[in-house]
Amino acid sequence: MGRILTNYSFTALTVLFLAFSTLFYFTQPRIEFANGAGFDGVKYVKTVEQIKAGEPINNPAPFVYRLAAPFLVSILPIKPLNGFLILNLVCALLSVLLLNYWLRKFLKWPWLSFALSVFFMVHWAGSLRFSFYYPASCDPMAILFVLLGLIMLKSIRDRFTTIKVVGLCILVFLGAFVREFIPIIALGILPMRVLTYSNKSVFIDRKTLKRNSIATLIAILSGALGILMTHLLTVPTESGYGFIHAVYRWIHEKSIFQWITAYFYVFGVMWIFILLFYREALKLLKKESYLIPILISGLILTYIGGGDTERFIFWFMPIFFLLIGFLIEKKWSFFSKKRIWIPLLLSLVFTLRLFWAIPQAFIKTADFESVPFFTILGDVDYIDLWSYHGDKVLTTFNLLWYGLLSIYFAFQYVFVEKKELVKWTN
Repeated sequence: MGRILTNYSFTALTVLFLAFSTLFYFTQPRIEFANGAGFDGVKYVKTVEQIKAGEPINNPAPFVYRLAAPFLVSILPIKPLNGFLILNLVCALLSVLLLNYWLRKFLKWPWLSFALSVFFMVHWAGSLRFSFYYPASCDPMAILFVLLGLIMLKSIRDRFTTIKVVGLCILVFLGAFVREFIPIIALGILPMRVLTYSNKSVFIDRKTLKRNSIATLIAILSGALGILMTHLLTVPTESGYGFIHAVYRWIHEKSIFQWITAYFYVFGVMWIFILLFYREALKLLKKESYLIPILISGLILTYIGGGDTERFIFWFMPIFFLLIGFLIEKKWSFFSKKRIWIPLLLSLVFTLRLFWAIPQAFIKTADFESVPFFTILGDVDYIDLWSYHGDKVLTTFNLLWYGLLSIYFAFQYVFVEKKELVKWTN
């Protein structure tokens, strides 16, 4: 199996992608809200129609600035929603293949990179499955740009060249037309190979720091130029949107418990292993230091970026998958035990909603009954799948379920695994 996945993993993922696409096409109904455009999607569809008609691009901010996906859709001679679906499926396929490519640069076991790529493929909020439900979205293209940026940063870290930095500058410039957060990828250049460690001492390579600072500044300015151009090409309508206002609002409105629950909704209980095995995680981040500023930015953005926290977490999914996969390899003696992998896999069935379609929005009635069990079962409203938007009681119960399972795994490692290790060494 390992040899097959080593040689044919990209082919196998493509076949699986086509199979799951067929399955989701027949089993996942499109959102009915706004005639299939969805909530934010209404603005993106309007942008497509304005570009096709040669009219000024006039929409509420910040949606009006996300021009890349609507522009590409406007070129297609089909209805906007079908155009978005085709574009996002292409982005989803490329993202799955690039995610596998990215993970294989770090993980020794091909099956693990393959499994994490499939996890992304079948997740209810992932680029593939969610596109059939909610096609008018810019997120699949944004995830693709993040993966391209991380791969380029890895290449720059391995061997710094001017042409690679220019390539990254072009990427963040174009990325500004996709979503306005893409230019933060440029921050990854700054810490590359700046710190060296000897015994307990840390040394700063000032020459490398100066080179990285100049490259980072140029890349950030490239992204800023892209953002400026999106503002010059559009005529935003008044929406009350503003970065400072958004930070103030979400710091006060979004609870830390909703934020934590969102990470459980995306990664299941797996993300808790990053905290449990934090020393190993820090070792990887120390070596791949370009990930640190992007990860920190991601943690901040997922809190202050808006109400759809789970969508924002998916933007930075490759870094979390890398950490999770790295820890599974390093702690395989722990994860290979039945008392660990069986409850882990069973819980992920619910996290991924493998046997449950994404439901419609605003369908609650007087006798509406939902059951929280790692996801929402029974009578389900789309809104309740999100930690911030959903019913607070349901969200709290799911946080409790994930919390109990996290405590179980922590207990197994701290009190059982270490005790068995001490017995074995004695």
